[in-house]
Amino acid sequence: MQQYVLILANCGVRIGELRNLKWNEVRRRTYEEDDNTVRLILNVNGKTEIREVVCNKGTEVLFERLYDYRKEQLNAHPSPDTFVFCHQDGTPITSRTKAFDSMVDDLNLKKNFMGKSRTLYAFRYMYATFRLREEVSPFLLARQMGTSVEMLEQHYGQVVNRLVATQITKTRSGQTVKVTGKVYLF
Repeated sequence: MQQYVLILANCGVRIGELRNLKWNEVRRRTYEEDDNTVRLILNVNGKTEIREVVCNKGTEVLFERLYDYRKEQLNAHPSPDTFVFCHQDGTPITSRTKAFDSMVDDLNLKKNFMGKSRTLYAFRYMYATFRLREEVSPFLLARQMGTSVEMLEQHYGQVVNRLVATQITKTRSGQTVKVTGKVYLF
């Protein structure tokens, strides 16, 4: 469960996309221009299309743990066409709700700061919010998450608006505007 939650939080995929992920849909890619940083690429079958999802740095460790665990269970390497998240017999785990509810209950984190029950889907929201706060382009983020910029604006408007304001008013000159003590109606 821990690896599942961390992966959701680090790639922004939908729960169903992660549920159906197979080992042959996970691959490593090294980016030489980024000091040979390794990233995992997931080929997920989304709502409307199959797309590539680039995972955050460090996500490969989570998949390595899952692979090692499965390899130990089988006493052999998992077949590439088997599910990443599966029961011992290889069938996919169809629901993680009970396990997640039990986990947040044990941690006394059943409710969020607004008093609403926590859900697994909240990690997709968390991913999007964190990426937008890091000034990732809403267009690129929408593509990564298999959604539209309009959906991002609808759900994360306050973050998107701040990003747009920051990007649209960038200058290279480094000039600053002096603020006076005068009061205006705007």
